[in-house]
Amino acid sequence: MSSAGLAQTGIQAQAPTTQEIERPERDVRTGIRAGEAGREARELPVIEGGAVTFDEVMRDPDNIDLNYRYAQTQIALGDVRGAAATLERILLIEPDLPRVRLLYAVVLFRLDNLDDAERELLAVRELDMPASLRTEIDLYLDEIGKRRQRTRIRALASVGAQYDTNRNSGPSSGRLFFVGSEIPATGTARHRGDASFNAIGRVDLSHDLGYQQRHKLVGSATYYDSDQVRQDSLDLRALAGEGGIALDLAPLRADPGS
Repeated sequence: MSSAGLAQTGIQAQAPTTQEIERPERDVRTGIRAGEAGREARELPVIEGGAVTFDEVMRDPDNIDLNYRYAQTQIALGDVRGAAATLERILLIEPDLPRVRLLYAVVLFRLDNLDDAERELLAVRELDMPASLRTEIDLYLDEIGKRRQRTRIRALASVGAQYDTNRNSGPSSGRLFFVGSEIPATGTARHRGDASFNAIGRVDLSHDLGYQQRHKLVGSATYYDSDQVRQDSLDLRALAGEGGIALDLAPLRADPGS
């Protein structure tokens, strides 16, 4: 491709056409989700060789490495859709660059465009690459499979122990005030320490209703148990649950009935 042709491509990265904007929006649907993807994309690897400006790309538009670093710069700035367009243009010239195709697949994944991300990951997996890169691809493919599950269940559990030197909140002086008079604290009213074993468990459930807007049924249940060693009257057990429907009305979100 001539320098003039690539220069025109670089200009499109700065001012994308309507078609370039609409293509990712068909999957992302709103700029809100793209913005969230931009924040997540900042967790991607640090730019190799430092940030690149658009002017630098224009001075050497045929430089594949420079364009790749420019895509990384766009990601760092949160412009994930712009990075996707830049990477697409690189792949039109050199379609068999594993690092470029992998980064493109990761960008699509961050945009929640799972079908295209999976297609790119499967394609790049067929190329020659280090074993570590292939392992990374497999991890992304596994995560895509998890995201496609309509019903998702998550369980959390925690156990522990504690000791309270004054579990029953008795007076340290050993005396009580009653109708203006002091009387000695006796029995369970006396200052007493005690140990307890604590456990908490939580189960979260979500079910995708299958709409493009990602409306979901959601529910959760939480159980708490605190078992005193000596003072059984202070044992505590609690069970709480909630459920409802989560409506994705981007840019708004509603969770009625929870």
